[in-house]
Amino acid sequence: MVAREDLIVVAETAFVVATLVLAYVIDSLTIWLVWATATAIVAGATLVAFNWGFEPPTVE
Repeated sequence: MVAREDLIVVAETAFVVATLVLAYVIDSLTIWLVWATATAIVAGATLVAFNWGFEPPTVE
């Protein structure tokens, strides 16, 4: 069985590649900046979620 994290990484990679192709075809500076910013935010949020185990830490 494939782990949940692996499925998320595969889906995120496929989405990034698909949107990269779209940004390349449109070839607008604004689209490139939006794509780069969104990709960094989504990748960072995924890393944080993986480190937290999909639940935010609690203060005890």
